[in-house]
Amino acid sequence: MSPMSRFTLLAVGALLGGLATAASTRALTVVQDAVAVSPQLYKVRLENDRVRVLEFRMKPGQTEPRHDHPPYVVYFLDDAVVRSTAADGTQSETKVARATWGGVTTRPTRS
Repeated sequence: MSPMSRFTLLAVGALLGGLATAASTRALTVVQDAVAVSPQLYKVRLENDRVRVLEFRMKPGQTEPRHDHPPYVVYFLDDAVVRSTAADGTQSETKVARATWGGVTTRPTRS
């Protein structure tokens, strides 16, 4: 597959994911917005009534406080291990793929 074809598939996937996310989050109230909680880690790259695109940079071993996410799509530029703790105290460690998605969640994160 050519680089342009991969880019097109990524762009289409991101667009469809963004539209689905926007449609499903209209009733969701984000209590602890990730950008407000950790402005040193997040930059808003695009935001409108349909989608919000964030750039997130975290160094290995760095942590961020508990925060909310509406349904989301993530594209990692490098391999990463994400460690998180659910509201019920359950801990998880995940070696992530390049692209992943998740539903509504509230959690702190450590890289």
